[in-house]
Formats: sequence, structure tokens, C-alpha cells
Amino acid sequence: MFVIHLLTKTGKEYGLTDELYKSYCEAYSGVDVFEELKKMKIWCISNEPKRKTARGMPRFINNWLSDAKPKPRSTAPDKTRDTNIFDDLADTSWAD
Repeated sequence: MFVIHLLTKTGKEYGLTDELYKSYCEAYSGVDVFEELKKMKIWCISNEPKRKTARGMPRFINNWLSDAKPKPRSTAPDKTRDTNIFDDLADTSWAD
């Protein structure tokens, strides 16, 4: 089973296996690997002269993931903070 197919220099598709996908996810745990693979797919479609060979595709994927930005951390509110976010608005001395 393949996770995604990327176009190669010859126009054939390179299929990334589930096993290799899981290995990339483990190696690049801070990166959204599937989102990056979708970007690679579009890059391969859009850059026909720069496409990689099937043999060079693993190196292309690895290099791309090495340069990828980590997933953003959760923006959930800090539950340990006991102040109300509207405390700053409670000062109405300016309204006098």
C-alpha cells in the first residue's frame, strides 16, 4: 500500500510505502510529514525539469523533510493561570 505517489523525471510515479512513511514520521516527529508530502507532490507536478529519478526520490524526500519547519505547538490556553483574561479591561478609571 502506498501513502502518496510523486512524479519522477521520466513521468512515472514513485510510490511511498506505508513502512517508509512511518519511518519518516518517527525520524521527523516534529514535522507534519503528510502535509510536507502533499507539498512535494505539487512541487513535482510544477517543476517538471527539476523532478528527481526514482532512485533519487528517497534522498529528495529526506532533504525536504530535513528543511521542513516543525509543527506549531498547541495554542490551547494555559490552564494553570488563574487570572481572568478580561482583568485588564476591568479598570474603568479611564471612563471618568
